[in-house]
Amino acid sequence: MAQAISQSMAQRGNANTLDIVLDDHVAPRMVDVARRESLRVMQVNRDPATGRFEAKLALADDQASETWNVTGAVLETREIAVLANDVERGDAIKDKDLTLVRRPANQIEKDAIASAADLIGMVPRRAMRTGEFVRSTDIARPMLVEKNQLVSVTYVSKGLTLSMRGRAQSNGAMGETVRVQNPQSKRFVEGVVSGPGQVTITAPAPATANLAEAR
Repeated sequence: MAQAISQSMAQRGNANTLDIVLDDHVAPRMVDVARRESLRVMQVNRDPATGRFEAKLALADDQASETWNVTGAVLETREIAVLANDVERGDAIKDKDLTLVRRPANQIEKDAIASAADLIGMVPRRAMRTGEFVRSTDIARPMLVEKNQLVSVTYVSKGLTLSMRGRAQSNGAMGETVRVQNPQSKRFVEGVVSGPGQVTITAPAPATANLAEAR
């Protein structure tokens, strides 16, 4: 019954990720054990505001058969990644730490991250436990550069690449800008974190002269 009602609602344009919960006062009906046809939904009325519905079902190949009048509730569900293992603060989330489950859409917080691909490699800001949703505020990108760490600084310009060692002045994740001090000259430069212990400085492209400047 629940499957037939779910399919009927999907054909009527409702979301196809519906959980149908039937009320438990469905009256019993006697059916010949030799019959194998499926149930058909003759009528279904749903209240979008409450999620409640009323449906009338019958055996598919028998127009005159007795019908079942059932009531229940509709829950729209979504697939979302949750933790399959406990993950401690600062430990990178791995594929084995995640599993996909279906949950009622109204129980999933707006900032919960649904995709496992968006979680793998991220680092929890706090200890997290099995079965938890992971919100965007719960995680951060892993720090590839740490404050006071000696890092490799690469300066890249057209046709020229220079490398040196420097000391990072702040933590930095991939793509973030950090300040680095040259231990010899004591001068500071800024670059972009490009890997573990790696900072890259890219020279700006030379401006193209316009016609007025050429004159």
